[in-house]
Amino acid sequence: MKYFQLITLLFILINSREARLCGYKPFNSAFEICCNGIVQRKFGNTQCCGYKTYNIDFEICCRGVVQPKSINKQCCGFETFSPDFKQCCNGAILPKSFIKTECCGQKQYNLNFEICCFGKIFSRIKVHHCGVPEYNNY
Repeated sequence: MKYFQLITLLFILINSREARLCGYKPFNSAFEICCNGIVQRKFGNTQCCGYKTYNIDFEICCRGVVQPKSINKQCCGFETFSPDFKQCCNGAILPKSFIKTECCGQKQYNLNFEICCFGKIFSRIKVHHCGVPEYNNY
């Protein structure tokens, strides 16, 4: 049986420009796509999202989860968000602030008044830098 499968595979690979392998399984790349070792049917602009397929014209892949695509949406972890109204901080979707903020872990902080040190937010009045205190080495 294995000899027959090998001969069939060689025949397909030699006679088809679209022939590919998905693991050890042959497939026709004109009509199929290999997603993490699983052969799937192609439809439209098909891409892989983990083990699943999705159409990049209508959907977006966020860490292996297929989400509906809409104007100006981006991934934040497994979900989508609008950067016009929200901010993504390491997988957490937060309301966008009117002031200039940056992420510190999964929280926002104000660059003008706060500092992020090793994932914690401190007041700039009390802490001027992270790490070892400055000293003179003369």
